[in-house]
Amino acid sequence: MYLYTFEAGGTLLMWLKVFYYLRMWDSTNYLAKMVGQVIIDMKVFFIIFFLSLCAFSDAFWILMQANKSEEENPLIDGFF
Repeated sequence: MYLYTFEAGGTLLMWLKVFYYLRMWDSTNYLAKMVGQVIIDMKVFFIIFFLSLCAFSDAFWILMQANKSEEENPLIDGFF
């Protein structure tokens, strides 16, 4: 079960290493540095996005828990 988690993490790190190798050539050096800088600059956005995602997922989870009966669509019925 945990093997797939480690495999996915290793694969992600392998593909991120491609940006390191793209810095070897002058034609791709600028692009690789720009992508890295954009990711660094977006860290505040990702923090706010993650907090918003957690808030909405918690709200929907509470709605789903409120309607655990045998209803047809518990998510929609939780709103009404």
